[in-house]
Amino acid sequence: MSVAGPPDEWRAPVGAATISREGWRALGLGFMIAAVLTFLPFFGMLLNPLITIAHELGHAVVAWVFGYPAVPAFDFAYGGGVTSIEEEQRMWIVVVVYGLLAYAGWRVRRHIPTAVALVGIVVLYSFIVFADWADVLILAMGHGTELIIAGVFLYRAISGYAILQVDERPAYAMAAFVILFHDVSFAWGLTTSDFMRELYDEGKGGMLNDFTVVTMYVRGTTVADIGRWFLAGCGLTVVAAWLAHRYQHAIAGWWDRATAPADSRRLGEGRQTN
Repeated sequence: MSVAGPPDEWRAPVGAATISREGWRALGLGFMIAAVLTFLPFFGMLLNPLITIAHELGHAVVAWVFGYPAVPAFDFAYGGGVTSIEEEQRMWIVVVVYGLLAYAGWRVRRHIPTAVALVGIVVLYSFIVFADWADVLILAMGHGTELIIAGVFLYRAISGYAILQVDERPAYAMAAFVILFHDVSFAWGLTTSDFMRELYDEGKGGMLNDFTVVTMYVRGTTVADIGRWFLAGCGLTVVAAWLAHRYQHAIAGWWDRATAPADSRRLGEGRQTN
């Protein structure tokens, strides 16, 4: 553990940002540690709980968003994790989600681009919440949340955002690469190996695995297809983290700009152009 004090306050750079020397150092060190933890037999098990937590939280959070109470847990019988999801949709949860979206809409009502985007989110949510697509998203967002967490960790390693100690950056990079190595290996196996697909389709403990069930909802889709999409998602995660860093100046303070009174926003824009 480093005894150095917290680094200088993080600020989004003006204009397109490039990766600093500290960022490259954190990425390199994190990559090497992740490679050791992943490819050495015993050490590869050490961070599996991190992936399990991200996966099961993804199922649970998305289930709650669409009105299904859910509780994530570790599966001590068969390994990995399991999320218990109620079969009956609770409409009061859906009403709460609509209420939060309405509140957000009221806050951003003066910022037209954000308001239009929020209307699109409401329409999309309304389409999904009462259709089978809710089940598909609940199933898919276990692995999807793994990529989201990896992307957030990778962004923090690259940018130094929300870092209290300098050794947190390589730690974030290590965790991100551990997840990405695991997911790339998993997606590659589903895409290229008949044995891997057969093993995956068997499920565990009498339960089918997520992507196998997804193929039952999405006709004409195979587990190999989903493996290819997931492999592409692993690459997009890295690209998204880099883009979030490169354009963080434009992203930083977005909510403040979106919720600011119209007069204050015009004044701020005028100051920027003088």
